[in-house]
Amino acid sequence: MPRQKKIILLIDSLASGGAEGVCVNLANNLYKNGWNVTLLLMRSDGRELISRVDKNIKIDSLNVCSARLAIRPLIKYLKVEKIKVLISFTYELTILAIISRYFSKRHFKLVARNINSLSMISKKTTSKYRKYFLYPVIKWIYPKADIIVNQCLEMEKEINSILPKTIGKTVTIYNPVSKAIEEYVNKNQINNSKDDYILCVGRLENQKAFDLAIDAFFLFQQDHPQFKLKIVGKGRLESQLKLKVEKLMISHKVIFCGYQSDLIDLYSHAKVTLLTSLFEGFPNVLIESISLGTPIVSVDCKNGPNEIINNLNGVLVNDRSDIEIKKGLEYVIINDYQYKAIANQAKVFSNKNAIEKWEEILS
Repeated sequence: MPRQKKIILLIDSLASGGAEGVCVNLANNLYKNGWNVTLLLMRSDGRELISRVDKNIKIDSLNVCSARLAIRPLIKYLKVEKIKVLISFTYELTILAIISRYFSKRHFKLVARNINSLSMISKKTTSKYRKYFLYPVIKWIYPKADIIVNQCLEMEKEINSILPKTIGKTVTIYNPVSKAIEEYVNKNQINNSKDDYILCVGRLENQKAFDLAIDAFFLFQQDHPQFKLKIVGKGRLESQLKLKVEKLMISHKVIFCGYQSDLIDLYSHAKVTLLTSLFEGFPNVLIESISLGTPIVSVDCKNGPNEIINNLNGVLVNDRSDIEIKKGLEYVIINDYQYKAIANQAKVFSNKNAIEKWEEILS
């Protein structure tokens, strides 16, 4: 029987990243539930996650290098495709989709997935384009989306405050843990044998503030010399971060692991997972870690850590200082955490819960 509910998920690429992983996860779950799913990529490069996509899901590309060049190709695409719903995964792609829907004269539900802290775009970015063009355009056009899905309650509250016209259009759906991790946990015992290393995961970019993680580890390892720091990810700051490690003379204790498609073993054996970001949309790293029974330490950044961390699964650090992060790490390694109880904390982030909420708003 042909699938009647046609939906497009619009995203930059299938490169490694939190938003991309959530997109693939959502696409697979929607296909499993009977939707006719197409992944529409802005760029054809960056396909690290393509192996995770269900083989029955169609993948198309606009073959452009930036959202600014994608309006005409998307208008043309929408005129041909008869869709019921489009989900966009970035601010720029949402603006693009809203404009293209208007000029293509197609009528479909447009769902924007709010992936980051909107206030941080104007406060933390060094890009003049994002600060002086994109941010004003977002404030003007973004509320024209039919539904805005936020990754946490804090994010929903913020966007309603900044863009009052979004009130009544917003919902919160927590990111689910990746399907691979969820299936692994369902089939295997939680590992109770942790190794002496701290794990950091993410793009090696300014937002993730791995320089602060390195500073905190530098202090921490002076009192706990058996520990190592493992940093998983790639990005523009890799050389800069490696130089910092060399200057601190801890190269033998800090391991840059590069991009890893499978993080289960790294999470399972880590003593603690550390997040030091300036801001987040919703830190998938934290829910992946607790799903595998590994406690977490995170700075209290926007958005999400304070909705994930509690006394049973880790430490929320209120002060963005290397000294306070060191104290948080020490608290975790000294205290006797129950790893199975930590994993149970992650059940609220199940794929079943997430897809049920997504289907409610897509119908």
